[in-house]
Amino acid sequence: MGERVSQGVIRLVYFVLVLSLLFALIVAIFAVQNNTPVDIAFLGWKYSGISLVLVIIGSATAGAVIIFFIGLFRQIKLTVELRQLKAANERLTKMLEDFKSKETETQEELNKTENTEKVQE
Repeated sequence: MGERVSQGVIRLVYFVLVLSLLFALIVAIFAVQNNTPVDIAFLGWKYSGISLVLVIIGSATAGAVIIFFIGLFRQIKLTVELRQLKAANERLTKMLEDFKSKETETQEELNKTENTEKVQE
């Protein structure tokens, strides 16, 4: 089943990659066809005569960079959480092994006590 999941994830990654490249191509075609100079005003800054191509590609690039950092932050968070869960799992596994060994020792002592009582009767 793990193999199916990883194949599904790989297919999803390729699908998203192809979709992203297709979107980038569409944005590039749109930008090239709309290459007139424009005036931009943003938060008090004013730029005159900037090519619309630069505005469109710059906006798309800024969006991609923002999404990249959001994804990177999420990946780091998941990696830290996975590391913590693995450590907790190892600790609990060791505790379980300790309990099982103590149970075995207790059972052996109980059997010895029962055998001793039977011999004394």
